[in-house]
Formats: sequence, structure tokens, C-alpha cells
Amino acid sequence: MKSTGGVLGPVSAYFGTVESQGRGSLYLHMLIWLKHAPPSHEIETLLKTNHFREKVRRYIAANFRAYLPGFKTEETIKAIRSEDSVTWCRPPKPDSPNYDTLVTELERRIARLKQLHKCEVRRCLVPDKQGYY
Repeated sequence: MKSTGGVLGPVSAYFGTVESQGRGSLYLHMLIWLKHAPPSHEIETLLKTNHFREKVRRYIAANFRAYLPGFKTEETIKAIRSEDSVTWCRPPKPDSPNYDTLVTELERRIARLKQLHKCEVRRCLVPDKQGYY
């Protein structure tokens, strides 16, 4: 089978390494070089234009976020189903009639299991010399 690109477009090269988290789960660090991507000095110039900045803003808004609906309180978070196998399941088929609902539910279940952060003293809450966090 021949690849025709992906969510980022055609790739000219990549490098990745797998690392283990403290909880024992694996995650990937990766660098990807895209074909036809402008060099860094050109990107610096492009970022000074409103048109390009708006394209970057739209891309970030469509693909990254720090909040999902349903994660308001500890009780609402615990009400979301949590299961270890969710990160290994197949995503819903895009042609499913209720695809948007299925994807939203899957995203919540994955975030519930793998992406929640609870601040802990001396882990992320490190006091300064005056005892402030």
C-alpha cells in the first residue's frame, strides 16, 4: 500500500522515540519534516502577515484545546466512563450516522483515563523559600 499523506500532508522525513511515563504507559516524541514546507526564515516572515497568522490560529483552534465539555467538577469527571482498553480501541467510522457523538464520547473517555492532571504538593506544586506555591 502506498501512503498519500496524512493530517499534516506529505512527509519527507521523521524521527521518533518512545518513552515510558512514571505510570508505565508509553508515549511518543516525534519530529516531522513536511514536504513543501517553507524554511524557518520564510515562516518567520509569513508569521508577520495577518493571512498566515489567521491560518495558524484556525489550525490550532481545530486541533488543540485544554478543555472538554463535561470536565467541570470532580463529580462530572468521575461520571465519565473510565476503562484501560479505551486507548487501544478503533476510532468510530467517519461515515457513521452519529460520528460526531461517538468521537466526542471517545475523546472524553481517553482524556478521562490518560490526560487528567491533579496537582500534588512537591510534584507540580513546589513551594518556594517562603512556602508559596
